[in-house]
Amino acid sequence: SGYALHTAYWHDAFGRPRSHGCVNLSPYDAWWIYQWSAPGGANSPAVYVYSG
Repeated sequence: SGYALHTAYWHDAFGRPRSHGCVNLSPYDAWWIYQWSAPGGANSPAVYVYSG
């Protein structure tokens, strides 16, 4: 029922289905989200995942 956001340095086919519920990110995009977010806590930003 959940999703995982993680870097995927081993391919460059972003934007196409490749795994089972994970959102593969380029190393830069994963770094950006890590810097932008505040893991845990009530003030953490929400991440919405849409299919399509």
